Amino acid sequence: GTFITGDWLRKFCRGLVKRGYHKKIKFNCNMRLGTGLTEEDYQLMGQAGFRFILYGLESVNQKTLDKINKGLKVDQVEKTLALASRAGLMPHVTVMIGYPWETEADIKKTIDFVKDLFKKGLIFTMQATLVIPYPGTPLFTEAKKKGWLKTQNWADYDMKKAILKTKLTDKELKGYIQSLYASFVTPQFISRTLKSIRGLDDVKYIAFQGLKFINKKLDFRKRSLEI
Repeated sequence: GTFITGDWLRKFCRGLVKRGYHKKIKFNCNMRLGTGLTEEDYQLMGQAGFRFILYGLESVNQKTLDKINKGLKVDQVEKTLALASRAGLMPHVTVMIGYPWETEADIKKTIDFVKDLFKKGLIFTMQATLVIPYPGTPLFTEAKKKGWLKTQNWADYDMKKAILKTKLTDKELKGYIQSLYASFVTPQFISRTLKSIRGLDDVKYIAFQGLKFINKKLDFRKRSLEI
């Protein structure tokens, strides 16, 4: 789930600062892009000890965002991430590759957008996964109705294999995901990461994300995508 916003969030942050917990506890949480939080809200979160903020971007194609009911406009993305970054937070975005209706151009658009966010310093890390239509969701119902499902072996629904039929081959999907991860391993990223360290908690977080990065790279080896 996502962290509660509005007055509750402000009271929570002020309470942490008032009691001195912001000096002892660091918070990571999930939030939605385009929730209407102001710069003051993000600054307050930074003061209260929030660090890592995960945002589900998923795609930058408006048709896709509307279809999966994200309640997000593409032009809200950079503004939100800029506010979080200026507050000293570490924005992390997730994207999904392999929507049946998206073309190769749509996928490239999302990948180029995320790479640009990183170059601008608006995101600290990211995660790319394959689209998985879990049973009970509208996407699964639509996929089953339209014959998009490759399998209903639930053991394969682990984000490591391409479950949906798309306009691209499994090898092409894997290539795009790997290229996105590879684009983050640069001297710029290493320098930015080292400069961001403010204490032991940040070191632990960076080490944790490093292990996740390695695991994700291993997840998308060629044989892991095939069904």
